[in-house]
Parts: sequence; structure tokens; C-alpha cells
Amino acid sequence: MTKPTIEAAIIEANRAKNPEKRVTDYNHRAKCMDILIEAARFRIPKKPEIENRYYGVGRCPTCRAVFRDRTTNFCGNCGQALDWT
Repeated sequence: MTKPTIEAAIIEANRAKNPEKRVTDYNHRAKCMDILIEAARFRIPKKPEIENRYYGVGRCPTCRAVFRDRTTNFCGNCGQALDWT
């Protein structure tokens, strides 16, 4: 499964708003909302899993990508917001 993005939801929402291609299908609207909700979840900071306190190595709690420093606020792999406090 690919990571849902806010950009993808915006594209779908704009497609639904287009008067020439007006989408009255509630399933399509629900799909747009699901994409927005899932993308918003990545913006809620999560604590990374600390692998080695001495070297400051941690893992993303969502995709398990490895970090070598604590200055990273977002996972470069999946976009998950990180809270190092």
C-alpha cells in the first residue's frame, strides 16, 4: 500500500468539485475523506523507537526506517512526524 498524501486527496476533491465531471457518488467522497484522514495521521508526531541511546540511532514507528541523528523531525521514507522529547 502506498502512503496516502494530502496532495492526492486534494486532487480527488478538486476532481469531484469540477462542474463538468461532478461526482455525486458518495463512495468517491468517502474515499477522499479517508485519504485526508490517513494523510493527517502522519502529521501527528510519534515517538521514534530508540535502538541505541549512545549513538542516538532510532527507528520510525510507522515504517521502521533508521535515523542516525535526533535532528530529524519527519521520516524521510514515509513522512511520519517525529517527537524526540
